[in-house]
Amino acid sequence: MTDREKINRILDKQSDRVVREIYVFVAAYTGETEQDNERED
Repeated sequence: MTDREKINRILDKQSDRVVREIYVFVAAYTGETEQDNERED
């Protein structure tokens, strides 16, 4: 595994967690979880 692959893997894990936190916050704020879930799939 190259350094770039390691960095990308770390960034992917961090961004996934951040995106999930933001998504949960926005979903809770807007109350449109069902519609958003269909779109994100």
